[in-house]
Amino acid sequence: GHVEQGEEIRAAALRETREEMGVKRLRIRAQLGTIAFWFQFRKQKIHKTVHYFLMEVPGDEVGTPQKSEKIQAIRWVPLQEAREVLSYKNTRKVLDRAIEWLS
Repeated sequence: GHVEQGEEIRAAALRETREEMGVKRLRIRAQLGTIAFWFQFRKQKIHKTVHYFLMEVPGDEVGTPQKSEKIQAIRWVPLQEAREVLSYKNTRKVLDRAIEWLS
């Protein structure tokens, strides 16, 4: 998601997660860091910074993926299994920080 003008990063993270995952009762437990990278989009080079947060949602909250954002599904998995399903190596480091914070 994107931070809107005048919006704080934490507030944007909560808003975007609520919108994209369809969860209502959500709270931030810890900030896990940032990852910055470059990518190509429509022949333009774009620099993106992603801020990661450890969030908590009640166990009875299921969520609904925001299909218009091309989010296909929401899966809740045990922490150790999460390492196996992550697509990018740099996000494994973020997951490791979450695991360490929870320990």
